[in-house]
Amino acid sequence: MNTRYGLEGPLDNLMKAQFSQHPAPAFILGLVSMILLARLLVLGAFPLMDPTEGRYAEIGREMVTTGNWVVPQIEEEVPFWGKPPLMFWFMAASYSLMGFSEYSARFPSFFLSCFTLVMVYFLARRILNASFALMSVLFLSTMALFYSYAGYVAVDTALLFTVTLALSGMLCALISESKSGRRWWSYVFFLGLGLSLLAKGLVGAVLIMGPVILWIWWNREWRTIRSLPWFTGLILTLLVAVPWHIVCEMKSPGFLDYYIIGEHWKRFTVSDWEGDRYGSPHQFPRGTILLFFLITALPWSLVFLVTLIQRPPIREISKGLLGDRVFSFLVFWFLVPLLFFTISRNIMFTYTLPCLPAFAMLLARVFLIEAETEHQDHLTTVSSNLIGGLALIVPTIFLLAAYFVIPLLGESRSQKELAAQFMNLDFDSDAALIYTDRMPLSGDFYAGGRAIDIPDENPDTILSHLKDVDQDYFAIEVDDLESFPFEGLALTTEVGRFGDYILRREFDPSDLPLKFVLPATPEEYDPNREISTMETAPRIDPPPTNGS
Repeated sequence: MNTRYGLEGPLDNLMKAQFSQHPAPAFILGLVSMILLARLLVLGAFPLMDPTEGRYAEIGREMVTTGNWVVPQIEEEVPFWGKPPLMFWFMAASYSLMGFSEYSARFPSFFLSCFTLVMVYFLARRILNASFALMSVLFLSTMALFYSYAGYVAVDTALLFTVTLALSGMLCALISESKSGRRWWSYVFFLGLGLSLLAKGLVGAVLIMGPVILWIWWNREWRTIRSLPWFTGLILTLLVAVPWHIVCEMKSPGFLDYYIIGEHWKRFTVSDWEGDRYGSPHQFPRGTILLFFLITALPWSLVFLVTLIQRPPIREISKGLLGDRVFSFLVFWFLVPLLFFTISRNIMFTYTLPCLPAFAMLLARVFLIEAETEHQDHLTTVSSNLIGGLALIVPTIFLLAAYFVIPLLGESRSQKELAAQFMNLDFDSDAALIYTDRMPLSGDFYAGGRAIDIPDENPDTILSHLKDVDQDYFAIEVDDLESFPFEGLALTTEVGRFGDYILRREFDPSDLPLKFVLPATPEEYDPNREISTMETAPRIDPPPTNGS
């Protein structure tokens, strides 16, 4: 093995037989390309799901329609302080180019995921060679969480992209032989660090600086790290990240207090934090992040565990990796997210995403080590067919779910069909789609921003909409129908039922019977009265609900 990057030691002779019993590079490249193409083709196969996809897709749509690219808004004039804007900028750009759709909402995640794979390939090739790089890309692209989120509307893919960019830049700087190369790769690190602050805030800086600090301490690389352009590099980081924070606070006072203290401190340290404006904390026992990792890295986390069981003296491999100047960096890259989120109870399974690129490269390295041993019956030295079969497990399951399972979930977790019915009826453009309780934001997305909500089902507000000149629509949860004002039931008629929601249309005054009298009390209201009313009023046949 070439030792110019400091790869000497216990792993020095592995290059002699690497991948002699593993898939050929052409096979891996073709397999990865096919898998990614399949993921691209199903970006628009199912509706946006609430709460996450609907919320973030709508924030990006608000950027385009309002022209406000500084303060993310969850509704017009309602700021969203929960996350910084990087992913929303990508979505807004996608909408501007391709229009509003599920495909354009999800395309930024696909793009950033593919770019992450490119960075992993480039880094792994720089460490060893193209075969090792392709194997790393194959492992990463077919992990359960990575593949599913490579086309899911979420800010986590932006965090993955920025963390990978920063740590790849740092590792390339550390192994660069030239002073100029080390300097320019360092600027890639500082650029990624700044972008991470715009992707998901201070947590990005922790996931980036943590591996660097641990690597310096473990390898005693004080002189090497001091040679990097920290002063000018940190200025670059601040120039990238700070201006938006200042301008956002100026345009939306109170943002920094909620964002810095609430989202970056209380969310992780206060188990029963009640200040979350946009959801509820996800409380789990400490250490649950390790279980999440085993699930999100399937099937390769299971392969790794089987390898450990079959070859108990894993200490040799661990010692070899930690004793290696370069691979110890990947070890800390992998461990820091898991260790950091172990101390928190408010976690989500997506928090494992930043550690997956390092795990993919480490797993590929373990495959190389096993190929050099006499244990040729291990899972790590299996044929191309078996490795290809393992790689296809997650994509196959996901693609089947995308067409046969996830659309069924959309009936209860998306407002696409309800909003499509509202839009297709094509009444007065001033008509609103009114949710009588908290509005699922996919409703506003699919209704083109014409959806509003009435918090706590306020009856006075509901009646005020019934008394205005617009012919509105009311989306009422089935369980809340009994609490809907009886006057509202008398002045509306049911259009259809969509999952947990009933869509009711307000009568036009000219449609009502001449002798129609609004009941004065609930006792006077007879639900059957709707039948006689509809017999007198013009009949409305709603169009099919297959549009968006």
